[in-house]
Amino acid sequence: MTTTRLREDRGMTLIEVLVTMVLLGVVGTLVVGAMTQTSRVFVRTDEEGQGLADAKVVLDRVTRDIREASRVTCDGVMPGGGTDTDCRLHLELWLDHNANYVGPPATAGASWTEPEELVTWYVTPSGDGVHCDVFRREGTQPAGKVADSLVIEGDSTCRTFFEYEPIGSFATAGVEPDLVTFKMFYDPRAGGGVGERLASTSARLRNG
Repeated sequence: MTTTRLREDRGMTLIEVLVTMVLLGVVGTLVVGAMTQTSRVFVRTDEEGQGLADAKVVLDRVTRDIREASRVTCDGVMPGGGTDTDCRLHLELWLDHNANYVGPPATAGASWTEPEELVTWYVTPSGDGVHCDVFRREGTQPAGKVADSLVIEGDSTCRTFFEYEPIGSFATAGVEPDLVTFKMFYDPRAGGGVGERLASTSARLRNG
């Protein structure tokens, strides 16, 4: 009886303890690795979804304004200062809300008779050194921010581009663009799981 009791109470040997610790370490490493990978996938998916949603809001609103516009104008001056002679970095649209056909001034830089019908889209650096904010302004009213820290800031300029057809319309007398393409490079969290993406839209003026 004494011998049997001693065998039952002897416990685990050092080798058994070491083997158990090794197995627990391996299982723990696998579990932590799986949780870390799952977390990265979740963050990446969330970031990509948020960036795409913000970009869609901007593209939808720009497209709607272009389609409702009667004319694309270009005075060559960026909101807040600076020149942009061919309006590649900002967009100016005449939206004739009251349909009285009192449009943009005949002379560039002259005052509008109905300034509230001028809609301007532009981007400015957000201050973090990486992103730019997207703004929309009606006439002389304060600009409204449409997207926050979305567009990537390039070398001294925000990476958005407006293109017009016919090409060179603003430089040719009597020729006005009727098709506008807007492109923007965006990344809501620079250095995150999702790289820089390009979003673009094209729309034709319906009321021109």
